[in-house]
Formats: sequence, C-alpha cells, structure tokens
Amino acid sequence: MTTPEEPLESVGERYMLIEPLAEGGGREVWRGHDDLASRQVVVTRYLSVDSEWRTAFGRRARQLEALVEPGIASILAHDATDDPPWLVAAYVDGESAATSHVDPGLSTDDALAVIGQAALALVSPHGAGIGHGGLTAEHILIRPDGSVALIGFAMDRAPTPDDDIAALAWVSHDLLSNDGEHPAADVTDFLRLLDGGDWRDPADIGRTALALAAAQRLQGSPQLVAAPVNEADEAAVEPSRPWYDDDERKRVRNRLIALGAIVVLGGAALLRIFTAGSGETTVPSVIGESFVQAQHDLNEAGLRDSETVTTSTAGSEGSVLVQSPRGGQRAKVGSVVSLTVAETGQG
Repeated sequence: MTTPEEPLESVGERYMLIEPLAEGGGREVWRGHDDLASRQVVVTRYLSVDSEWRTAFGRRARQLEALVEPGIASILAHDATDDPPWLVAAYVDGESAATSHVDPGLSTDDALAVIGQAALALVSPHGAGIGHGGLTAEHILIRPDGSVALIGFAMDRAPTPDDDIAALAWVSHDLLSNDGEHPAADVTDFLRLLDGGDWRDPADIGRTALALAAAQRLQGSPQLVAAPVNEADEAAVEPSRPWYDDDERKRVRNRLIALGAIVVLGGAALLRIFTAGSGETTVPSVIGESFVQAQHDLNEAGLRDSETVTTSTAGSEGSVLVQSPRGGQRAKVGSVVSLTVAETGQG
C-alpha cells in the first residue's frame, strides 16, 4: 500500500512551490509553477519581517511590477500582507555570469557583451528612478542565446540609480579579469573610465561595451595579451622557431580565409534551401555588429531588416544595439527583424 503524497504548498492560490533553490539572508527561494498560466516561475518568501519592512517591500514590488524590460526578469505578483510575504518572478532559463566566469570563463568579447546588455537593461528602471541596489555577476543570468536578464533587485529599500554605476564597474572588473594576462588597451581605458565615474548614464556604458565587444570579434585575434615575461626567464628559454617563414604564413592565412568564406557561404545557401521548405528560420543574433553586417546575416537567414537610429556614443557608431525578435528565436521566412542602430556621423 502506497502512502499518498502530500499536496504541494502554494502561494497566492496559483503558484505551486516545486523545488527549493536557495535559502539564507532571511529568505527562501523556490522554483515554482504558475497553474493558471502554465509556466515556470521563481517564488521568494521573506521570513521574520516587521511592518516597516512590509511597507517598503510592497512599494518596491509595485514599482518593479510596472517595469517591462526584456533584460530584467519580470516581477509577476507579490503579497506584502501574507505570512510570510512573497514575490513571484518570471523563470529565466540561464546561467549566472558568475558561474560562467569561473571555468572555462567568458572570453573578453563575451564578457563585454554581457556587461553591455546588463547596462542597457538598467536604462528603463533608471529612467523611472529605480535602482537595482545589489548588482553583482550572480544577478546577471545569461540565456542560451547569449541575451541577459537581471535578477535580485533589493526589495526592502529604494536604492538610487547612482549605486548601480559603481556596481557595474565592479562587475566589469570581475568579468574581464584574467589571471596572468593584461587586458587590451581599449578594454583598460573602458575600465578606467568606469572607475573614474566618467559615465553616469547606463546607456553610454552599454553601447560602449557592445561596441568594444564587436571590435574584439572583428579583430579575429586573441583579446588579451600575455603579461610581460621576466627577462631572466625569457633568456633561459630557447625561442621556438616556426617551420615556415612570414611569406608562407601569409599564404596559409589567405587560404584559410578563402576556405572559411566558402564554408560560410555554402552553409548559408543550404540553410536558405531548408528554411524555404519549412517556412521558418532561426533569427541570428546581430547585436554589436555593424548595420551592413547585420543586414547580410539577416538576409542570409531569409529575413528582412528594419532600422531605427538612436543617439550614439564614442566608438559605437553604426553598430546594432538592440534587435527584436532576439537571436535564437524561430520566425517565418521573410519576417522583419527590427534593429536599433547607433547613429553615425556625430559632430
């Protein structure tokens, strides 16, 4: 005879608590299920709180529920009067930037792309006077398609947007650090400007980081240069000699470039054949690319582009800042992908 399973606990009469995810700091976090909307959610319950905390929590939760930003995990519901009070957020399928950075770690261009997207995600809340209040690499989730979502907004207070700028500088140092190696000069300049407080607008930080990410990818070479070698150690090591001379190296490089172009063009042609038959295609991610390159990639995938120009910052002219729908999503062949592109020709 089997013992019937105990019914799952729920909050708000619709959010079932499925699996504990974390506990500590006076709260418990659960993976939950929204029975009404049939979707996964994240439920946070706050323990041992007083009436003053509940008032601040309710005010803060209402502010965050009004935000509609793809770069932020949506706040769906809350109850400040329940015992314990709770908050429900959309479930994000992704890995934290802190975990991704450990092993094998984020490349420089990927780290810059994450930083840029995180900064742009703060533009909307900052415009409403809402700060995150605790931004770390752990609070940046990276989805499988490379897009990010911010989580972990402080709920018991109303932090100012200025607090987030300093936090972005710390996160940038964390994600761009690489023991034994020195960042490239433009990356070092980016970190220096962040540390110096030269930027107060997250949009400027985000666009610059995305432009740097695009520049790193276009270089096609290692994004970090090795640290200087001690002269004594260098003299003790016999320099290795390549089997080929400089001319041969150039010829090999040119052949590889030509071969790569053939493979890319051939693969794109096959992709168009198959997607034309199915009527659907996968939207490529073109964030950080030049508008011309983005047009090419979208056309190769059987899609059309629609350009919207926005104000630029130094170094980001002509690059794609935002796209809709996002990369990795499925769309009908011939669909329009909306692109927000940094303005060029600034005086």
